[in-house]
Amino acid sequence: WSNPKRPSVTVLGDLFRFLSVSAAIFSVTRKRSFFMYRLLLLASVATIVAVLQDLLHQSVSIRGVLRCRKTPETPLIPLENTRVQLYEKRSAILGNALIVSNRTDKNGAFYLNGSTSRLLPISPLLHIESDCDGRSHNVKLPSLRTHITRSKAAKRTVNIGVIHL
Repeated sequence: WSNPKRPSVTVLGDLFRFLSVSAAIFSVTRKRSFFMYRLLLLASVATIVAVLQDLLHQSVSIRGVLRCRKTPETPLIPLENTRVQLYEKRSAILGNALIVSNRTDKNGAFYLNGSTSRLLPISPLLHIESDCDGRSHNVKLPSLRTHITRSKAAKRTVNIGVIHL
């Protein structure tokens, strides 16, 4: 049910075929027991839940580079081994939900690729654990609606470029 190469329309077709075969098997059965009703109901609910979870999955992939300049006279240096986290921005009551976390390499480059299940489109928020001064930053990303994929694996990567802290 969760093959990322198959479009969601095919998943709905699979669900329809499963339910029609289940109904045909049930109608052939002469003894319509309560157990058979419960078994078919359980199988149908499990299938519907699996299809809905597959349809609600959203993924995003982001890459970029972190640079630091302590004073205006010093050159830019890469921020290595800095924790970079991608959150799903939610309301103040629910709090932000972590999608994926990673660390920068020796050149300050990072790559984040993660997914979550949600009905509404996600609003990714980039959190940088520390910068040159030891402070953490939340970076509000530009609208990524065109880069968010409705599957478990992102189809394209957004390059947000170099971030100067």
